[in-house]
Amino acid sequence: MPDALFQQPENPPVGDTRVAPRVPTSSVENHVSVIIATDRAGTTHHLDAAPGRTVMEILRDEGLGIEALCGGQGACATCHCYVAADWYARLPAPGADELDLLDILDTKDSARSRLTCQVRFEVTLDGLELTIAPEG
Repeated sequence: MPDALFQQPENPPVGDTRVAPRVPTSSVENHVSVIIATDRAGTTHHLDAAPGRTVMEILRDEGLGIEALCGGQGACATCHCYVAADWYARLPAPGADELDLLDILDTKDSARSRLTCQVRFEVTLDGLELTIAPEG
C-alpha cells in the first residue's frame, strides 16, 4: 500500500473521528523563565530559571558569588539579596527563622532583603529582579 494512505490529513474534516485533531504547539511550552540578577560589581545577568529550584541554586550555579555555605538550609545568610520593590510583595512571606537571620545582618534592607535559599522559583516569578547583597 502507498504510504500516503497511512498519513493523517493536515486539516481533517470537521466531525471526522478517524484521525486525531492536530494540536498546535503552545508557545508557553517553549518559554524559558528568567531571573534578572545584578551582581556585586553592578553587572546585570539574565539567567534561565527552572521552576522548583531555589533562587539560591540558580544564582550559585551561574557563578554570581553566592557562597551558600550552609547548602541552602537557611543558616548562614551568604545568599542574601535585595529583591526589587515591585517583586518583593509577590514572593511568599519570609518565615520567622529567615527574619531572625536577616536581623543580624548589617546590610539588611527591611523592605527588600531576602535569603535566596528560602525562595523557590516558580513560573509566576518569571522576570524576578534582584541584586546580590554585599558580603558581610
